[in-house]
Order: sequence, then structure tokens, then C-alpha cells
Amino acid sequence: MIVFYRFRLSKYLQTTIFFLLCMLTGIVRSYAQTETFPSGSYFINMGITPQTQANALRPYGLIYDLLKNDKIPVKWVISQSKGIDGVDFNHQGVDYRGGTFIIPASFRNASVNSKISSYGVTGNTTTPPLTVNVNIPLSCPPKYGIVVMQANDKYTYTPFIVCS
Repeated sequence: MIVFYRFRLSKYLQTTIFFLLCMLTGIVRSYAQTETFPSGSYFINMGITPQTQANALRPYGLIYDLLKNDKIPVKWVISQSKGIDGVDFNHQGVDYRGGTFIIPASFRNASVNSKISSYGVTGNTTTPPLTVNVNIPLSCPPKYGIVVMQANDKYTYTPFIVCS
């Protein structure tokens, strides 16, 4: 005799189980794509120490605001090969850590520059072009995200970004 049980799972639990299964089977992966940013792109270094509101909290508010209200795509650069507190990339003698956000030059205008100023975010404008591996292109405010840790102090980031 075969007995079937019917379970009622919440939508959140169903989604979580689905994504975990995808991760375990290797269906969903994060691949870095090389991208060149022209002069005038704005880099927000998230690894500045000591951490303050201006360099640790406000950048997330700025990025959320740009994605949600202005529909400006932002690039998130996280090195797949770094250890804990490792360097994502180096540009003009500055080590960028902690998952650098990049606002491409083509989307910078007076409105974006005034938002950057009003949030009081610490960052740099590129002068020579820079080529880096972009792990997570953001085009909408992220609703969910998963970070998977591996052994030997290496991180593997597997984002699941659902637009709201």
C-alpha cells in the first residue's frame, strides 16, 4: 500500500527549497564577465576601514535609490578568488575591497551626481578606463540574496536576485 502525504508549504519555503536544489545540482551558477569601464565611472569602495556610515551604510541606500527610482544599472564587483577581507581589484594604487559598486559613466548625469553628494558616499571617479570582472550586474533593487561559504576562507557568491 502506498500512502501519499500532502504537505502545505509556504511560498517562501517553496522558493527556498527550489533554490537550494538548484544550488546542489549546479543548475544556478554565478559567472564573472569582464567589462571595461570608461573614464568618468564612479567606484564605491566598500572595504574602507574604519567603517563609518558614509562608507558602510549609505552606499547601500544610494544603490537602492538609483536602482529603484532612477532605473540606473549598477555593477557589483566581488572577486571570486579572494580570501576573507581580500582585494577585489586594484586601480591607481587603491585596493578596492568588500564588494565594490560601480556606476558606469554613461549613466552619470547631474541628477546622479547630486544623489551621490546628498548621500555623502565615499568613492572615486575613474580617469583611465578600467577592466574588471563583474560578478553581479544589478538592474533592480534586490529582493533576495544568498551567499554560500566554502572551506579554506574562500567565498563563493551565488546571488538570486528577484526584481520587486
